[in-house]
Amino acid sequence: MKKYFINGINSIYKTHIFLIIIALILGLFFRVVNIDKKVYWNDEADTLLRLSVHEYTEIFQQFFNDKIITVKEIQQTYQNVNSERTLIDMFDSLSKDAHPPLYFILSRWWFQIFSPWMTPITTIRSFSVFISLLVFPAVYWLCLELFNSAFVSAIALAIVAVSPIHVLYAQEARMYSLWTLLIVLSSAALLRAMRLNNKSNWIIYSLTLTVNFYTYLFSALVTLGQGIYVIILEKFRLSKRLLSYLAACLLGCLLYVPWLLVLFANYNNFKTITSWVEGGQSGLFFLLTTIFNNISNSFIDFWFVYSYFPNLNLPNIRFGLFIKPLLFLMIAYSIYFLCRHTEKRTWLFILTLIGTTPLLLLLKDITGNSGVTTQARYLIPCYLGLQLSLAYLLSYIPINPWQNRLWRVMTIFLLSGGILSISLSSQANTWANKYHNNSHEVAHVINQSSNSLVISDTHPAIVLSLAHYLKPTVSLELLKSSQSPQIPSNKQTIFLFNPSQQLRENIKKLNTFQVRRVKGIRNLWILQ
Repeated sequence: MKKYFINGINSIYKTHIFLIIIALILGLFFRVVNIDKKVYWNDEADTLLRLSVHEYTEIFQQFFNDKIITVKEIQQTYQNVNSERTLIDMFDSLSKDAHPPLYFILSRWWFQIFSPWMTPITTIRSFSVFISLLVFPAVYWLCLELFNSAFVSAIALAIVAVSPIHVLYAQEARMYSLWTLLIVLSSAALLRAMRLNNKSNWIIYSLTLTVNFYTYLFSALVTLGQGIYVIILEKFRLSKRLLSYLAACLLGCLLYVPWLLVLFANYNNFKTITSWVEGGQSGLFFLLTTIFNNISNSFIDFWFVYSYFPNLNLPNIRFGLFIKPLLFLMIAYSIYFLCRHTEKRTWLFILTLIGTTPLLLLLKDITGNSGVTTQARYLIPCYLGLQLSLAYLLSYIPINPWQNRLWRVMTIFLLSGGILSISLSSQANTWANKYHNNSHEVAHVINQSSNSLVISDTHPAIVLSLAHYLKPTVSLELLKSSQSPQIPSNKQTIFLFNPSQQLRENIKKLNTFQVRRVKGIRNLWILQ
């Protein structure tokens, strides 16, 4: 390898270090800047509902009854942490929907400590920011276990720091930053346990598995990938390491059994709340295209700028779409380079991290007519593996001058693309991870009208998201989908927000109003 690469500190090495430092500083900055600017969307409203230890059945019973209520009523009850409800109450509430409890418990403690100094949204999002910062030392540790190189570790830190997917979820009140941290920690713990093969490190690994399971159900897929790695590395023999691994997995699973029993007991509820992924587009070409797009967007995604800043006059930025093929060439070559120049224990681990989760989810989508792989957040293990692969590629500095220039260009290309992406998304009200939630726009239109009424039969979490931006004077009339609204005569402006087809038909049957869609807003109608 020496004939290909320069050792020691030289001008090129110093350039890399400079870029790494800049990336880390900007990655930290864009995790905290404008933390409250992104739209507070329905998944985050769901988080705050869980922290308040309330359930959707309560909202339906209290408010979805054709009665006119105020925005303040629904906000005060279901978007504030109720100190009278205990941790036991939270366990009971979460168990009914089979939500893994760890993230919500930690978030509730964080909220109770810091909410006196911050707004509710900033408080719950700041927990994700804090967790995302812990990912940095965890990634550094993982790279040391994999490559035994501080330089590779530093480049991996820089890539993760400016990765759009990690920055976006660092500012979202959901469990994805915590899941990212735990994936990295369990991976590093496994590699350390495999290397030292002693009891204490296997126990640590088993505990990381348990914490993963109590955070996110898809952690089982990551664990399966780790199992495949150990079995292949041990050549399918019941070696001491494999037996230790199996014992650690057994311990981790046994510690998860209490919540697993809860999951089975409430399986029907769990199936209902996850039914939204069923019946999605399952064409193989569509699914693969979506996966590739999500992978490229985890490194660079500034081409979304036209979706969220439609008035910008920056025609050249459209050429970002042509960057995707170059990015995939880099990714493909990094995997080849990794497999050729590292030990089996290294490249096999990264390949299983990259491939296990998307392949299993893709298999489910193809056979079960679902659309799980279209959700970018479910592929976080894959993104981490690819980021490690690219970090290894970029850490090598060839002796050949033209190769040196090429490596430097690739490093600048990847890091500057990420920096441009996170800087643009930081100024937007929404981005791709919010799935085109437009509560800002809807509320802006409604708030301009006086004495207005909003009628809706949409999901309560979507109502809670919108209610955050509405004036306290706005009234709400929430309905079950089969109900017809009772429209009062004393309201000057009446809106339909995200109505079902049934609700629109029920209103048309009244023969009292014309239903007109508000221009430029896909889910808001006005009655005239």
